[in-house]
Amino acid sequence: TCEDSAPKFFSEEKPLCINRVEELSRVFDFAKSGDADSLYRAYARLLSNDVELIWPDISLSVKGPQHVAWFWAKAVRCFPDLCLNLHDLAQDPVANVKLCFDASGTQSEQFLPMFPRGQHVQWQLHSRCEFDGSGKIRRNCVHFSFAAKLIAEPSAYEGLARCALALSSTPGGSRFLQDTLETAATTDKIALVRGLEGHAWALSASPHGNHVLQKLIVALPSKWCQFIIDDLRGRAVEAAQHQKRCRVLERLIEHCSCTQLQPIIEEIVSNASLLFRHGFANYIVQHVLEHGSEDQR
Repeated sequence: TCEDSAPKFFSEEKPLCINRVEELSRVFDFAKSGDADSLYRAYARLLSNDVELIWPDISLSVKGPQHVAWFWAKAVRCFPDLCLNLHDLAQDPVANVKLCFDASGTQSEQFLPMFPRGQHVQWQLHSRCEFDGSGKIRRNCVHFSFAAKLIAEPSAYEGLARCALALSSTPGGSRFLQDTLETAATTDKIALVRGLEGHAWALSASPHGNHVLQKLIVALPSKWCQFIIDDLRGRAVEAAQHQKRCRVLERLIEHCSCTQLQPIIEEIVSNASLLFRHGFANYIVQHVLEHGSEDQR
């Protein structure tokens, strides 16, 4: 029966949370109909006084019921044709609610930085709501996903390319770009590369940006990594001795051809006696010995 197959969340043991899900459903109905004012009022009633909205993809943290409710009302206003379809709802062992939506819409004014204005885009939205003892939401964690079954339109990647540099500099933005580089088509990955060209030297030293460069080197054909090589050229010895840049250099040596890396390798070989004694740079020398050509070794 339907009752037998219902998720655990809808058991009789948690009637208060059941009511909250029913109220959340009404909030989603307001979102789908574009009624931002009703959404604000209905959602604010579900939130605790110390509620926090966390969205790592855009490095967002919003606190307080009015501010959190306003954020979602603003999202509805900025996507007047917003379409939300809830396709998964589950409860974890501590009674938090996890929801997954297929979403699409056209951003009429700039609100979410990775999406362009005036172009229709598709994405998946994952949301986890944590409830307090009275059944009100005290924490809402959100993140994006471009799942294989719901590929974003090319316009979404164009928007990502325009803000890729800014996203690379934040923890959530870096993770989001790395996830995107895993799932996007090659042409869309190349679009992201163009948003980072000319900034590889700075990104390679960033605690978050260096991970984006490493993922890019692994995920793309080596010819699209040339902008990174160009930025390191003439500074390979300095990069080899840097805690973050040495990681990017290691990925280049692993995934690019010896011919493409010849200028970089020459710098390293010429300074090998210095580098093999260095805490970070000695790994670069080891990489050259493992992956370099016979002449380079």
